[in-house]
Amino acid sequence: MKTKKQKTIYNIGYQGKAQDEFIQILKSKGVTLLVDLRERPYSRIPGYNQKRLEQALKTEGIKYKHVGSVLGGFTCKRGQWQIGCELLAELSAKETIAIMCMEADVNQCHRKEIAEMLSFFHGIKNISL
Repeated sequence: MKTKKQKTIYNIGYQGKAQDEFIQILKSKGVTLLVDLRERPYSRIPGYNQKRLEQALKTEGIKYKHVGSVLGGFTCKRGQWQIGCELLAELSAKETIAIMCMEADVNQCHRKEIAEMLSFFHGIKNISL
């Protein structure tokens, strides 16, 4: 009997990483879609504003999707996160995904809770980069 391979979603924070290093990490894991969880996809750190990041990723063959309206960490509620996790589960069937926010330490970021929801409700494994 063939066993079904468990889906995996990577998670990464860009804090302390230059944009080229960040993208190389994604490429090394075969990420095909970066999902931006920030409610406001802007940064004072060069290369991490939405348009600049999206363009740099596109150049490297990685798609970009912003979902901060349902998976953001400041004003989104747990019910919205459940909807957002449904979306991530659907996308993970077609893409190798990394979810992104600014915080380098996943234990200090809402990515941890989202990863736990993905595991519990969808059986998706989470790996921090």
